[in-house]
Amino acid sequence: MPIILLLIFILIIPYKTNASDISLSQYEVHDIEGYDTFLDSKDVPEIKGVSCIGCRRNLTYSYSGMVTKLTGRIVAIAQYRDVSYKLYTENKSFYIDHYKHPTEDAESISLFNNRKDKGSKHKTSRFSFNSPLVQGINQSGKMITVYDKYFYYDDEKYHLPIKAESAYISRGYLHDAKIVYIGEDKNIYLQVENEFLSLDIGLNPNSDIKNILSIYTDTDNVIYIAAYIYRNNLNRSLSVFKVTIDDSKSYLTSEEMVLHNSSDGTYGLNPSIYLNDSEIIVSTKFKDNRNYWKIPKSEFHQTTIKFDTAENSFDLDLSYSISNPNRSIEQNAKAFSSQQDIGSTTYSLNESKVIKYAFQGKVFNTPLVLMMTESHLTEDEDTTNAAAIKKVYGSLGLDGFFSGGQGLRLEILDESIGGTANYTDSSTSNTYYFTNTKKSYGVHKTFEQGSSIGLNYSKSTIPSVLGFYTYYEHDDIAIFDPNLKTRTLTIQSSNDNSTFSSRYRFNYTDYFLNWNVGGGIYKFTVSEAARQQANCHFQQSMSKGSNIGLTANGSLSAGIIAQFRSKSLKGLGVKTELSYDLYSQIYFDNLSQYKERHELPSGKYIPAFRRQESWHGPSIKVGLLF
Repeated sequence: MPIILLLIFILIIPYKTNASDISLSQYEVHDIEGYDTFLDSKDVPEIKGVSCIGCRRNLTYSYSGMVTKLTGRIVAIAQYRDVSYKLYTENKSFYIDHYKHPTEDAESISLFNNRKDKGSKHKTSRFSFNSPLVQGINQSGKMITVYDKYFYYDDEKYHLPIKAESAYISRGYLHDAKIVYIGEDKNIYLQVENEFLSLDIGLNPNSDIKNILSIYTDTDNVIYIAAYIYRNNLNRSLSVFKVTIDDSKSYLTSEEMVLHNSSDGTYGLNPSIYLNDSEIIVSTKFKDNRNYWKIPKSEFHQTTIKFDTAENSFDLDLSYSISNPNRSIEQNAKAFSSQQDIGSTTYSLNESKVIKYAFQGKVFNTPLVLMMTESHLTEDEDTTNAAAIKKVYGSLGLDGFFSGGQGLRLEILDESIGGTANYTDSSTSNTYYFTNTKKSYGVHKTFEQGSSIGLNYSKSTIPSVLGFYTYYEHDDIAIFDPNLKTRTLTIQSSNDNSTFSSRYRFNYTDYFLNWNVGGGIYKFTVSEAARQQANCHFQQSMSKGSNIGLTANGSLSAGIIAQFRSKSLKGLGVKTELSYDLYSQIYFDNLSQYKERHELPSGKYIPAFRRQESWHGPSIKVGLLF
């Protein structure tokens, strides 16, 4: 606890930091013409054969999902005055479809619309370590693919002047696409012919870097950029930049018009911009809430107010939760060739307390990792060390690995479970009283706007009935193992409202629905007593590697969250969550790898394990925000 107390002491020192609240309501409207409707009014060719999941986002064309007439996934859409393009991937290659207005004879139109130009397939990673940052199509029909250090026009490769952390492609049906990216120095880089010119728009190492820009080309020398800028905990802005390219194409100048600024960071999320004749159209989206602005070009002006742009020194979220769930476990052993039970266990469980610690954040742009550990001594240890030991461990590291709103979250779960196991195996039916613990450790990379992906490792001991099988059917047996140990390693993906609120919200109360899904492998270890019983029955040894199977889990959490922060203490605050949680985990039968009995190895026996756990119940969570 000394580390946490020291951080609190440092943070309660008053800061000279104030939020500058701005809202240009005279430009805000309730609804505006969508960009696709605007293009229709300009007689721009319509994209055909598109039916996909998540097609439109914030009035932009950002596509993913299945295509109706093609098997594959739409990657990008580009719409110009005379021609439109759809870029999709199929059979590990990219293809581009063209669309033109019917100004030629029917046969020529049919040939044109059915033509597919193959694009380039560049090296990508299954786990997105080297996947493109953005893809698009220029006016001449070349595929644009931007990576972190280089970009392609079809098969022509070019290097970027500085490493990119996120990338965007500009709109503008009258003008060609431009690449705009955010560099590792937090400046933006705008493509001007064959060069990239840099511009500082006020981003810092704590700022969001993904889904924060939208770019529209007005003339060959003027572009407009809508930007969501996370300056610090108290100042988050939605701004429009008018960027002018010098006639010599050697430098950029810009003016910033701030549409909205406050400590509520949801108002300007996911910006979108385009120009409708003499008006600048801007929209933002947070969940189902949209905001719209119409700004006459003649009224665009530089905002003169100065913001406190000091970076957050601390960005931490420490939480503790406790629950007493209602638990059920289904566990049995079945015959090899049928669903008939040869053994089973039913459980009468007492209340099992579940305690969970979660730590995430950064100190001076360096991720902070805190771990709480608890050691339990076994019966044969020295009685002079009979007390359990609790420790808090802290470390600093991975500097520069996580940028912007990305971070690292560590979760530790400590769970006790006890009760009676009423079992039936091949030799007896009996009742076994038990008390066991489960430990779980998770490391997750958190992304902007609340999503995360990571690894989770857990280990537990719970009495179970195992099936043991051989090449010979009459030898199958079910054995109760009172000390069966399981270990799991899963990949987890989640969306957490608490993670979102701690970064983007200030003072608020709202309902939430969180989810978490995962899958991976498990390994079980048969106790020595059960192994000896099996060896006596079979008179042979266990097959190596046969005690590994697949597992899957999922959870939902619905409830209410209340969060309160202090502006005078630069965002120091607390939060409380009350929720009702549902959780389920399945351990699939590791015997399923053998389709027929003759596939079992001769001269060895195979142990098999299956179990399904589920629980539900109320939970309370409290947290401290820095």
